[in-house]
Amino acid sequence: MLKKIIAASIFFGGVFVFFNLLSDLTSSVKEAEKSKQTEVVEETVVKKATKTAKLVPVTTTDPVALGFLVYKRKCFGCHTYAKGQANRTGPNLWGIVGKDKAISEGYRYSRQLKMLGGVWTETLISEFIASPRSMIPDTKMTFNGIKVEKDRANIIAYLKTLKD
Repeated sequence: MLKKIIAASIFFGGVFVFFNLLSDLTSSVKEAEKSKQTEVVEETVVKKATKTAKLVPVTTTDPVALGFLVYKRKCFGCHTYAKGQANRTGPNLWGIVGKDKAISEGYRYSRQLKMLGGVWTETLISEFIASPRSMIPDTKMTFNGIKVEKDRANIIAYLKTLKD
């Protein structure tokens, strides 16, 4: 009789573990599907924004306006810019000029950027966006960079406006 009770306990324990693993697998699949949907939505938004930014005729010499246009073409796909917006592939850029490096809440920075420390000055931002991997080899930013100095200056002029 005792052997039957032990066998039944082991059997039901095994069944419990099996269904527990099965529910974990199901929730993982659902999360993966949700992640794919988010990526598709972000990709669609980026494509639309890129098309819109390229179609806008440039009739201004205002560095902030020009910086916003370059930002929309080059940065918008990975970075949000409004206060309180969630991070994307890259961190939110609100208040980035003069901000300590690698401190955006909820974003996982590369180890080397965390160790670099300091503040994002206009000069450092320009150097970084010119060639991110030259400045920080293990950066998560896979962007090739903005080679035109005037474009970098305009983006920085725009980024300087993103503050309270």
